[in-house]
Amino acid sequence: MEKSLSTIAGTIKVSLFVHDLSKNPIGRADTFIRVLTKIGYYVEIIGFTINKKKIWEPYAEVYNYKTIHIKDNLGSLLKNVRPLARQATGDLIFSFKPIATSFLPALLASRGGISKPLLLDIEDDEYGVDASFLKRIPRILAKDLGLCVNPMTNSIMNTFVNRCAGITVVSKKLHRFYGGKIVLTTPDMDVYNPDRNDLNKYECRRKWNLPISRTVVLFVGSPAAHKGLIYLSESIRSLSEDIVLVLVGKDQGGLFAQTEQGLRQKCIRIDAVNRLKTPELLSASDMVVLPQVKGSFAEAQVPAKLMDAMAMRKTVITTDVSDMKDILGYYARDKRGWVVQSHEPKYLAETIKFAINNPDEAARRGTRARQYLLKNHSDEKVGAMLAAMFNRSRKRGRKPLQKELH
Repeated sequence: MEKSLSTIAGTIKVSLFVHDLSKNPIGRADTFIRVLTKIGYYVEIIGFTINKKKIWEPYAEVYNYKTIHIKDNLGSLLKNVRPLARQATGDLIFSFKPIATSFLPALLASRGGISKPLLLDIEDDEYGVDASFLKRIPRILAKDLGLCVNPMTNSIMNTFVNRCAGITVVSKKLHRFYGGKIVLTTPDMDVYNPDRNDLNKYECRRKWNLPISRTVVLFVGSPAAHKGLIYLSESIRSLSEDIVLVLVGKDQGGLFAQTEQGLRQKCIRIDAVNRLKTPELLSASDMVVLPQVKGSFAEAQVPAKLMDAMAMRKTVITTDVSDMKDILGYYARDKRGWVVQSHEPKYLAETIKFAINNPDEAARRGTRARQYLLKNHSDEKVGAMLAAMFNRSRKRGRKPLQKELH
């Protein structure tokens, strides 16, 4: 008789090394922590906090952490990397990102994958996978090589990826270079469930002091340049509809403040919130717009905020970057959102207006989006895949899974 998922793992412990727990990389690890815990693994979360001593606010109260605080320089990192590695007590070592702040302590804790199986998750193109070595040189020389994470240390860390017994990635671009298994950054579908009794749209609006009758567009997270907030702001400004952009998170480079000043009455700002509160804000909103800007880094990413919105059956509008067309069913008859060919404000505004004026179609696409995640990216499917990968890595012993690498 086949074992259920909850009994697959037995009493195996996994040590997760996460880059800079004072920032958002824990968001990617959250999917794995949830799934591994569901199928019976013990999980410990280990990582540096860099410059700031506090855990990133949305996850500060969610988990227990083993941390060491360091400054953002190589000297501080190298002084503390062995003490951090020694905190790992797991049977398997799992690094998130192939960079010095997470992968180096994971390599030390596993003795390069010899004493314990070493696994790796890759969610960003830290290395520059589509550039030749000669093209990487200017990028390396242009950065401060004294920082914990820089192009030189990224290149060095990348040479040890073949020591890993298993790899997961977030996008097809990363899969083409590293191989492994694609795992999207999905939320807990029970928590991010629009049918929860406490997630009434208008009650959530009142709770968060959002306008009851206006169309609410939600933007959650840090306003990094490749996320296209400036283009979203311009598209909102150009619309005559009664619409408001709600920005949730910590400002970065003054972009939130700049957006608020430009949109005035069309913008509301909310500070970073606990991850478990995000479904309330999604429930209160009408749509999520993700105007990713084309570029090597963005092409390797699949934003977690996309899956959060899909889980909550929200209207999703994004640009043709990375795997967006596949995830939102651009070529399918039954589409799951809108993919705009350009991040230019004109095209974003047209699509936002169309979605507002066609609420039935927007609702149908939102329903299909949640169904797609439940069918294709459920915790059960991801858990079975990870359990199989972990079992192979333990049976393989000291031999890395080199055949999965390209």
